[in-house]
Amino acid sequence: MQVGLKVWRFDAASGERRLQEYELDAPEEATLLDCLDIVKDRHDGTLAYRKSCRMMICGSCGMRMDGAAVLACKTRMYEIAEAGHVPVISAMGNLPVVKDLVVDMAPFWTKIRAMKPWLETGYEEPPETEFLATPAQMKSTSSVAAASRPSRPAKCSK
Repeated sequence: MQVGLKVWRFDAASGERRLQEYELDAPEEATLLDCLDIVKDRHDGTLAYRKSCRMMICGSCGMRMDGAAVLACKTRMYEIAEAGHVPVISAMGNLPVVKDLVVDMAPFWTKIRAMKPWLETGYEEPPETEFLATPAQMKSTSSVAAASRPSRPAKCSK
């Protein structure tokens, strides 16, 4: 399928910002991230963006499409391309832009560290070996993990 993208490019050294248009051929199952990979690999190796897990978990490929926040690895391009729409892709607007679609994550990590969204043991010094949990402790935490997993369908008997 033919995909068009308009990408806001930013050069921190010069402070220059410009909208660059790309036309590319992509498979029908392509996501926005796949399309950006095609642009970088085949058209313009200087395009900068972040990616990591490709599974809609980490959020590193977060950006804006037509002003709305999206995960590039989740956003399928088929319907957009079929409609003839050429979306405008830009960096997230809540953090300073480093280059193109890459933002400075330092303010985000500062806020995360200030919140401390992790479990703390209460020990002043960590032990020299790993933390060991008893079976009873594991049972109490496994119910939380089980709640976050999708349920399996029941087995069918014939």
